[in-house]
This record gives sequence, structure tokens and C-alpha cells, in this order.
Amino acid sequence: MKKRIIALSLVVIILCIGCFSSCKSSGKHGKFYPYNLSSYVNLGDYENVTYTKQQVSVTDEDVRQEIEKQLVKFGYASLAEKEGTVENKNKVNIDYTGYLNGKTFEGGSAKGASLDIGSGQFIEGFESGLVGATVGQTLSLNLKFPDAYHQKDYAGKDVVFEVTVNKIYEYVYPELTDKIVSSISSQKTVSLYRESIYDLLLESETQQVKTNNRNAFINAVINCCNIKKMPKNEVGKYKSNLIKQYTNTASEENLSLEEFASYNGLTMEQFEEEMEKSAKMLVKKEMVFLLIADKENISLTDEEYEKSLAEHMHNNGYTSRTSFLEAVGEDKFKGLLLVEKAIDTVEAKQNEK
Repeated sequence: MKKRIIALSLVVIILCIGCFSSCKSSGKHGKFYPYNLSSYVNLGDYENVTYTKQQVSVTDEDVRQEIEKQLVKFGYASLAEKEGTVENKNKVNIDYTGYLNGKTFEGGSAKGASLDIGSGQFIEGFESGLVGATVGQTLSLNLKFPDAYHQKDYAGKDVVFEVTVNKIYEYVYPELTDKIVSSISSQKTVSLYRESIYDLLLESETQQVKTNNRNAFINAVINCCNIKKMPKNEVGKYKSNLIKQYTNTASEENLSLEEFASYNGLTMEQFEEEMEKSAKMLVKKEMVFLLIADKENISLTDEEYEKSLAEHMHNNGYTSRTSFLEAVGEDKFKGLLLVEKAIDTVEAKQNEK
């Protein structure tokens, strides 16, 4: 099961931001962080950090695969039995029997089961273990249930699956025509449809690369600084609030926090560790970039503040300015915006080089 801890919204992060009340105020932005930042952080050469930047790339193969997904989705692709070996994206019909400590177990066996190779439907190693197999072949797969497997009796245990491949199928796609295109999209021609798919993939890839590069830059800046100590109380506040927010997220999906962690491939111990890491990173990010804002004389204009306020109210479903600011705290909100502006400013200088 793959990890899929979701990203929290800006407002949730704001709710995690607190103040080091036991420390002295420092700097012109002191109302955002009433403590002496320099006692926690020594800034490094943040203007000259190096990091690996990803590049945006959408290939013809990417477009083809996306179109094939749409053809399957809308019922235009058919399955044909094939000879040869199992490949990724094939569908197979299998019989399998699982053994724990040499004994079969409930839910571990099936006959005539249908499985899409590469779908991640079975535990890690099961599907990849069938790649290269032929019809009629029986394989013995020595695997292990994830530590966070949803059935606790099996979690973390070694398991052996005896699997027989009965049939192998591959998807057969029709020639893409204007008629098919108009039935599955708002486009009228094949060429326009391909262009629209390319544009969608490009937009998605561009945003993902931008996010990844920004995160890499933030990490590089933090890593070039000397974090002399971590404010334990503040890390604890962040962690507590993160767990609270994920508990709410789990509840919205009718899950307990433990179930939510399990579905993300984590034990509760691992989940706690992830929250600890996230809390520390949030605190480091806040300390470093607020100190940079102070050093570089970065501040928010009234126009920037009002624009961001309107955007975040809209994005988080608030119509009342007063209600939003009461929920997040005006100084906390301004502090977070200042952190983001400091990141933007330093990253822009980096990109100019």
C-alpha cells in the first residue's frame, strides 16, 4: 500500500503556527515571532545554495498513455487474450493460495481472480512477481505483508503465495477518430484532442515541477543554515495540531486515525514519526525565512495582504473577514505570508543567476 499522506491547506498550517512565548522579541517583525531568532539560527549563504532542479517534460508517449486511459475509461478499449508472457498493464486471470507459517488463511486464496498488473491492488511484490510468467505456469512468491496492513493479524508477517496464471489479456485500442473524440471530450477532431491532452499534462507537470523545485530550494536554504537548537515546546505544538488536523481528515472519511495511517501504509509509530518530522520542518522553515525577511528588510504591502486575504478566504470557504481572521489569527496569517514572500524573494534572485 502506497503512502498518500495528503498536504494540509494553508489555513491548517496557520493553525499550527505558534509563538515562543518564553523568548525575547527580536527584529522589526517581532509581533510575528516574539523571540530572538538568532539564538536558534545562524543564517548560511542562502543566496548561493545549489540544488537539483527538475525540468518540465511531456512526451508523445505520455500523451498516448493518457489517451489510452481515457479509451479504457469510456469503454472503447477491448481485452484480447494473448500469448507470450505477462507484461505490465496486462490483465491476468489467476488462481492463488496464500500460506502463513505453512497454513492457508482466510481471504488468502481465490480461483479465477482478475488482476491488472501494475494497479497496486495486491501487496508489494505480488504483481511484479508475475511479470514474465506464461500461461499455465505456477510461481511461488515469497512476500511480506506491510507493517501497517489493515488486517492486524497479518501485518508485518512473511507470506508465500502459490500463483497459477490461467490467462493473459492485453488491451486493444481502436483507431482514434473524430467520432470517438467527440463522444469522450469537448473536442471535435483527433488533432485538437491530442493538443488538449498535451496541454492538460503540461499544466499538471508544470505545477508539479514548480512545487518540487520550490520544496527543493526551501530544503537547500534550511540545510545551509546552522540550526543551533530546536524549540521543543513549539515543535510539540506543531505536531499536536498536525495530528489534530489529520484526525479531522480521517473522521471526514469515516476512519479512525489508526485506520487512516494504515491506509497510508504507516503504523501509528511511523505516523507519529512523520508528524514529528513535519513539525520540525515547519518550525525550521518559519525560523529561517522570518530571519531572512528581517535581514533583507522584506515586508508585506497592504495590497499584498488584502489580495492574499481575499484569496485564502475564498479558497477556504469564508465570506466573513472577521470570522476568518478570528479562526487563523491575523498576526499568524501575516507571519505566514511573510515567510512565503521571503521564499519568493530569495528564490527569484536565485533564478536570475
